[in-house]
Amino acid sequence: SPRVGRLPAMAVEEAEEAESEGTESSGVESSHEVKDGIAERHDEGHPKSQGSNEVPEELAKAEACRLEGNSLLGQGDIEGAYAKYEEGLKLAQGFGRKDKKRSEQACLGFHLNMALANLKRENYGKARLHCHSALCIDPTNVKALYRRGLVQVRLARGGGALYDT
Repeated sequence: SPRVGRLPAMAVEEAEEAESEGTESSGVESSHEVKDGIAERHDEGHPKSQGSNEVPEELAKAEACRLEGNSLLGQGDIEGAYAKYEEGLKLAQGFGRKDKKRSEQACLGFHLNMALANLKRENYGKARLHCHSALCIDPTNVKALYRRGLVQVRLARGGGALYDT
């Protein structure tokens, strides 16, 4: 897996700007809101078919978990949302043997959503881990870079380590 370096200050500014504009490489449109300095998007990781309208059963189940998790997160049930994202991630990872690209895209979204849930519950270690996992899939993912930067800022305010592992 690629080594992910420290996030330069300019990259944080670019990530914040992209986050506020709703820019994402996957082309999935959604609504954004900002709470406690965290820009949210509740529909990340939508598995798109590659030239086919048919979505395999495993990815359809993962998508259902994502949607339910998004709904729970929107209602403020962070623990319930995290559990649904975790369930969906396992389904998406299991599908990887059949279609690596689609599995990775679904996993990317789940890691981003799980990072967000951990930021909200102030579990910065797990949030950083999910950001790192997302960056292993897509090293230039602006949302993962931004959320990792938020983790580092929050840890610095709390006296935690600033080092990126």
